[in-house]
Amino acid sequence: MFKYIYLLSILFITNSCVDKARFTNEFEEYKSDLSINSQFDEYDPVINGEYLYITAQYNINDRISKEILKSKLVNGKTTKIIVVQNFCGELIPTSTPAIYENNSTGLVEYYFSAKKCNKCDSDLYYTFALDTTFSPPVPIDIELNSEFEELQPRISNDGKKLLFVSNREDSFGETDIYYTEKDNNGIWKKPKNLGNKVNTSAVEDSPSFGSNNEIYFSSNGKSKSKNFNIYKADFIDVNSQIEKVNKLSSRINSKYNEKSYVMGTQGEIYYSSDRFGNSDIFSEAKCLEAFVSLNFINENDLKLNGKLTIKNDLNQELISDNITGNSVKYELAQDNTYFLDFKSDCYPQFNFEKEIFLPCDDIKNTEYNFDIIIPMVKKNKDIEEYNIPFFVTGYYYPNTIESLNNLKLLFKHNRFSADSTNYVEEPSDKYESYSVEIEAAFEDINDFLNQKVEQYNSACDLNDEYVKITIVGYADERKIASGMRYFGPSIIDNSIGLNITNGAQFNNLELSKLRAYFTAQEIQKRIQKNDNYKNISNRIIWDVKGKGESIKNNQNLDLARRVSVLIESKFD
Repeated sequence: MFKYIYLLSILFITNSCVDKARFTNEFEEYKSDLSINSQFDEYDPVINGEYLYITAQYNINDRISKEILKSKLVNGKTTKIIVVQNFCGELIPTSTPAIYENNSTGLVEYYFSAKKCNKCDSDLYYTFALDTTFSPPVPIDIELNSEFEELQPRISNDGKKLLFVSNREDSFGETDIYYTEKDNNGIWKKPKNLGNKVNTSAVEDSPSFGSNNEIYFSSNGKSKSKNFNIYKADFIDVNSQIEKVNKLSSRINSKYNEKSYVMGTQGEIYYSSDRFGNSDIFSEAKCLEAFVSLNFINENDLKLNGKLTIKNDLNQELISDNITGNSVKYELAQDNTYFLDFKSDCYPQFNFEKEIFLPCDDIKNTEYNFDIIIPMVKKNKDIEEYNIPFFVTGYYYPNTIESLNNLKLLFKHNRFSADSTNYVEEPSDKYESYSVEIEAAFEDINDFLNQKVEQYNSACDLNDEYVKITIVGYADERKIASGMRYFGPSIIDNSIGLNITNGAQFNNLELSKLRAYFTAQEIQKRIQKNDNYKNISNRIIWDVKGKGESIKNNQNLDLARRVSVLIESKFD
């Protein structure tokens, strides 16, 4: 991102800790979005609490000057820039100071490297803050300094371990990284070279401690390009041994020079790079990305049709996804806890909940795979049976309220006065109460079939189930007298062997078929009010038939004039 910074006026700076301006009065365009950067060089970042410290170097009119700057970090961005003065006395600093707030003494301690003169070698020094000034700097320890160069001291968070850079006699190359720690009396032990897993025949510098007993450093001796990259070493401080060393990812390392990896307090890191010309300070998230794959192992034939939600530990919903396939993959930030929840409309009895923690990895992106197993759910064969009795004697329409009213109207107009049609009973008051029971039975049938219609139209449906409706009609045991004629509409339905025309003679077998037929018509009339029925009508199989007379000993004749309805779900 480009950052436009208004630069202040230049004052020449000597090579000491004095307050000198570092900016020009021109607008400059930069690649880094940290305002502490300028057209000059910024490097060697150090973090202390909410403050970023750096070394700034300028070349003005072929005169090189340095100073130590600090800036308060707000949301990972630098704010007002302040020159750090007087901590080094008359010494010439050769590193940004590492700062340790000693809770046991209440002192704010500064550890830095410096020279007594331009031609002198660099040693390690210590000072502490006194209100607005500093104590006179003194060598950290006689065991740590030598006749060679000592640079860039970096102290651990507990104040008991120290890293620094030196080219002393036992080094492997130009400069190596050394480690020391305090003994039980608070005295620094003799420093140890970190060995050839870290150090090479080239330059290693810019060490720092991580948060989990790891060490970060820069080296130009571990790649063919000879540019500086940042590495991470897993450190076992029980015996001061390095376990393994890994190069940080290409998100940080480039074909240019990257140095001085330090950790912020909000999950971010800072480092220097000259990838855009001069050296600048850059900031990134410490952790790389995690890729979480969820594999849905469905032991059933039904589709998933589920809803997956992923929330963070603040109960904020990060992902809400409709799941129809067998796997999904999401990119999530590392070093966070997430809560996964999966529910499926097709499996209302199944609910998957899982808490996962994705640890931080600054070497590589990580991948995690989780299986969500939907256990076998046995397919149920629905079977519903209904009995629809109370047909009016000799009449073939079921005794619904509408049918009963129509029949009464026919009697009112003397439609059954002829000898050939007087087999139909004029309905008495008892059929009024009967019709209420019949309406309830048809409503139950309709409710069940509506459920099936919605099921077959849902996203969960696999089109492997159908409904068979078997309707069987009966007449009571009394025979229809010869010469009696059918007065309803003509019907030709080969599926039930019903072929009857208006005025034709008929008997109890045809009457039982007619009762089954008109019951099926009533069921269809009601279910067709559901707009989705037309989409699945081919998945309802009708089996309509008449059995003639209902033969049951001592059966009530009103109950014998009936239709039985059997509804079964079946699978291909």
